[in-house]
Amino acid sequence: MGFRILFIAAISIISAPSVFAATVYRCVGVDDVPVFSETKVSGLQCKPVAETKLYDHAKTSITAPNLQAAEKAEQSQKTASASSVINSKTNDNEIKFLRMGYSTTYTWVDANDVRHFASSKPRGVANVQTKRTEYPIFSIPSCYACKITASVNFGNVRLNLQAFANEIRRSALKYGVDEAIVRAIIHAESAFRPHVVSPKNAQGLMQLIPATAKRFGVRDAFDPAQNIEGGVQYLAFLLKRYNNDLTLTAAAYNAGEGAVARYKGVPPYKETKNYVVRVGQLADRYRKALKSG
Repeated sequence: MGFRILFIAAISIISAPSVFAATVYRCVGVDDVPVFSETKVSGLQCKPVAETKLYDHAKTSITAPNLQAAEKAEQSQKTASASSVINSKTNDNEIKFLRMGYSTTYTWVDANDVRHFASSKPRGVANVQTKRTEYPIFSIPSCYACKITASVNFGNVRLNLQAFANEIRRSALKYGVDEAIVRAIIHAESAFRPHVVSPKNAQGLMQLIPATAKRFGVRDAFDPAQNIEGGVQYLAFLLKRYNNDLTLTAAAYNAGEGAVARYKGVPPYKETKNYVVRVGQLADRYRKALKSG
C-alpha cells in the first residue's frame, strides 16, 4: 500500500503553465484503509474522487508583464481542480476532501551524476530544477488507531513494509529509534497517508500538530521526508524521557506529555488506552517482519 505523489514538470518564474488533468482514485482493501493514487491500485477496490491539474511550466517562456496574468491563470486552474471533486457518499467515519495543497522540491545532478532532492533551494548549485507538486489534502475524523471501536484487528492488519522505506530507515538510524516503532506510529496515526489532517490539525504521516512540527524544524508537514524526520525526532525525545518505555511514549504521543505527568502513567482516556495497546501490537509485528526480511 503506498501513496504515489503527483509530480509536476520543472517550473521557473518565467514560465507559463500548460495544464494536464489527472484523476485521483480512492482505493480500499480488506483492512478498510483508504489510500489515494493517480492510478488504480491492483487488488483494491478503487473509485475516482477528484480531478487534479498537473502544470508543466517549461513549455512557454513569457515576458515580465505577462507573468501576473500567467500566475492568475494558474490560480484559476487550481481553484477549478479543487472544485471538481466528485461528491461520493461519505459519513463521519470516512475521510473527506478538504483542499488542494502543494509543495516545492528542488533537484539537481552533481558531478558524479547523482541526483539530489531538497525542500529549500540550495546555494551555490548550478542547474537546479524546481518541481512543484500539487495534491489533494483530506480530513480524517481521528488517527487510524484512535477509534474507540474499530473494525480492524491490529493483531492481523496488513503491515506496510514498502512505503517511505528510505525515509523511515534514514531517520530511524539518525536518531537511534527502532524502525519498527516508527512504522507502528505511522501506521497508527495515518495508515501511511501523507496528505491527511485531523480535526485537531495534526498533519501528515506522523500527524504532527503545528507546534510539534515547529519544535522539530518541520516546515512542510505534508512533505513525507520532513514529517518523518520531525516525528522520529519527537519519538527519540519521548523514548529518552520515558526510559525507552514504549507504552508511556505512545501515551505521550497520543495524549501529550502533560497528561502522562498529570496521571503518572497512561491517562485514563479510552482512546489513549486503545492507542497504546494497538501501537504495541504493531511494533511487535513490524519488528518480527523486519527481522524476517
